[in-house]
Amino acid sequence: MWIARLVMLVMITMSCNGLAASLRASDEVATAGFITLNVENTAVKSPQHIQVQHLDSDFSLTLNLAPQQRAVTISGLSDGNYRATLMTTENNTIIANTTFKVEHHAVNLALSLFALGLFLFLMLVAFISYGHVKNNNTEQEGAL
Repeated sequence: MWIARLVMLVMITMSCNGLAASLRASDEVATAGFITLNVENTAVKSPQHIQVQHLDSDFSLTLNLAPQQRAVTISGLSDGNYRATLMTTENNTIIANTTFKVEHHAVNLALSLFALGLFLFLMLVAFISYGHVKNNNTEQEGAL
């Protein structure tokens, strides 16, 4: 009997959690240059907005959401820790929040990969040119 009550309690808890709104970041650490914030399970019908705050400085950004909008992508954020808060527009009631971190790749890594790609490209052009010249020389010798 107690097992049935426990199962019933777990099921009720899970169904209530499904009604709670949540705000989820696509990554805990964003390195791709953008981050997507997803609004899930919202039952609030009033207009909503997301406020993004940089925790290490005074930077703050507010994004108004359309009534059926469930995601927003943000780019151009500097390195650091951020908090995103989903709020109602009328009375600024906090519905949900999440935190994420932005860490851009090092410029030295990007430059190193670019130099490696340039080197491989130049090697490919050299091999193609060498093969073309060698092929033309053997055709000319065969024609004589």
